[in-house]
Amino acid sequence: MRGALCFLHKHYAVVNAVAAQHALKPVYERPWLLAVMGAVAGPMAYWGGIRLSDAAWGMTMPQGFLIMMLIWCWLLPLHRWLTLEGGKRWFD
Repeated sequence: MRGALCFLHKHYAVVNAVAAQHALKPVYERPWLLAVMGAVAGPMAYWGGIRLSDAAWGMTMPQGFLIMMLIWCWLLPLHRWLTLEGGKRWFD
């Protein structure tokens, strides 16, 4: 790979985090809404991917869904905190 594609491939996590920051900016003012969005949209994305592929949850679907809900319920507010507050502590 060359050029911009190579850069994006190597730094995918950073590019993805920055893109999520801009996409979620209107919702950042309401952290509780971020938690609800994460609890609903996160598992639904996994469920859609599993339905479209040959993958499986590795457990019953309600168990997998509940685990993904718990993870994404705190992951999006954590992303908000890291974006708004965490950078100030590390880069100032």
